Amino acid sequence: RQESAFVSDARSEAGALGLMQLMPRTGQLTGRRINLRLPNNTAILNVENNLKLGTSYLRTVLDVNNGHQVLATASYNAGPNRVRVWLPDEKALDADAWVDTVPYNETRNYVKNVMAFTTVYAYRLETTLRRLQERMPSVLPGGMADMPAPATASGSMCRKAAPSMTPAEKESSASERSMRPSSGRAPPATEPIRMAPA
Repeated sequence: RQESAFVSDARSEAGALGLMQLMPRTGQLTGRRINLRLPNNTAILNVENNLKLGTSYLRTVLDVNNGHQVLATASYNAGPNRVRVWLPDEKALDADAWVDTVPYNETRNYVKNVMAFTTVYAYRLETTLRRLQERMPSVLPGGMADMPAPATASGSMCRKAAPSMTPAEKESSASERSMRPSSGRAPPATEPIRMAPA
């Protein structure tokens, strides 16, 4: 809903396509990753393709962010490389406080809206309701969430290693959208991307 207002052929001013509002390069790279043939960018607008691509890309950014829903949501909108740059330097921040530090108005508002609507959709889908606070653990330096690691089938605790993105995917996600920082100035198309240490 937040991406396209359910308009299947939506096209943003930045060039994002379809229900899941994928940038063409991200759509093509994700298509290659999941072996979905896309002869051209128009194929990204196909509803079935768009949903497969968008959900796959969302899973990728969720995994890259160790299951942290707030960071994954910001990454879906602005790209994971930008989100890495926005992580706190020294101490943990409550997720809602971290969201307020995001320098792009569009991403900041997007994350707030998506997180607020998770509760609405959980209720409508009759799934177990969780407090919004449970979905928004603290953001730690380096991006690790302040939350327990998932339990394995044997019951032991482990942290799942995030899948690495290919260099092309990193480059694509870094230039995901043309957004406006709080200053109202659009970032230049050739903005250098600073990588956080792995």
